[in-house]
Amino acid sequence: MIRTFQPVGQGTFITEQFEQGQNIVFDCGSSTSKGLVRELIRTNFDENELIQAVFISSLDIEHAGGLEALVQWCCVKKVFVPYLKEDERAYTLFKYLCEGGDPEGFLARLIIDPKNALSEFSVLPPGCHVVTQVAPETAEEENVFDAVMPVGVMPWKAIDGFRVSVEANADWICYVRAYDCRQGLEQLTEALSEVGGDPQWITTAAAVWQAWRQDSARQILRQAFRLCKRWFSVVSLVVYSGPQYRDYYVYEQFTPLGKWSYVSRIRSGGIYTGELCLEDEQIRAAFLEDFRRYRPRTGSFLLPGHGAIDLFHESFLPKSHAIVVATASTENVLCMPHGKVIRMVMQRQLPLYVVTESPGSAARFSVTDHIG
Repeated sequence: MIRTFQPVGQGTFITEQFEQGQNIVFDCGSSTSKGLVRELIRTNFDENELIQAVFISSLDIEHAGGLEALVQWCCVKKVFVPYLKEDERAYTLFKYLCEGGDPEGFLARLIIDPKNALSEFSVLPPGCHVVTQVAPETAEEENVFDAVMPVGVMPWKAIDGFRVSVEANADWICYVRAYDCRQGLEQLTEALSEVGGDPQWITTAAAVWQAWRQDSARQILRQAFRLCKRWFSVVSLVVYSGPQYRDYYVYEQFTPLGKWSYVSRIRSGGIYTGELCLEDEQIRAAFLEDFRRYRPRTGSFLLPGHGAIDLFHESFLPKSHAIVVATASTENVLCMPHGKVIRMVMQRQLPLYVVTESPGSAARFSVTDHIG
């Protein structure tokens, strides 16, 4: 399997491409360049190539902005997205619009109704859905899995956690969990009050649409957006992709030389985070417990929130046998990864890869069951 952290700048696009022809994708977006994501999709996949599963950590431009291009170019069997309650859907749509998103675009439709947005691209039989919405631990019936799953799924906990078995290798799994953080909603409500806005504008997606169409309300919403110091997704997925029982050999490709070198220190699994708010003690404790059995098998850790300091906690970092990856634009005007996060990584003596929009910054690893 070849694992690639694709060079999309301020965004995330990770591919795992197996020798047997199977593909898994983790996020597909960039706020640096939507065209760059489209180009990388066509560079890495043949037209109509099959992708078994796509995991979208957050429904925003940086993580999902290229999903439409991906499902148009490839045959995608399953897309996993966060399940959003109505006020969370409204918050996500508001954030997308304030960041310059197209009100009539695919991502806006995906936020409002994921199943309808993806139905036109479905390769599944009638009655089956290409999308599964993953909720945090809850009894919401909306999170019951779709009737037919195109990849093997085994229940892990009753509602919120499950494992996807990669068909080509029964020992290689994807384990996904969802985490919510309501701080963003609370912060936005306070900001709206400060600028004279109506909190009812962000209670439902329909209310956001109605307010956004009015010039005066739209200006107030944008003012509230600028007042909010932190922007992250209210629900974010975290995925472990790797072996369930054993380990594999890992090689690193040195891009300028085009050569592969065996890396004995790196484990073969990967943990991919979106906008996970590790600053929240409850979320941090839940994450560490949920992935406790998989962290020892993990060699690639993607920093949450592109290395934002207000989402980070040093307990996320492994002690050894791993590398850490952050994604950022070359200009890095958003200070992600933050200097303090970089220092904490370096103090652990962990290799840090900063993947930008530069093709030479792509991080590639080969996972195999033998030493070449």
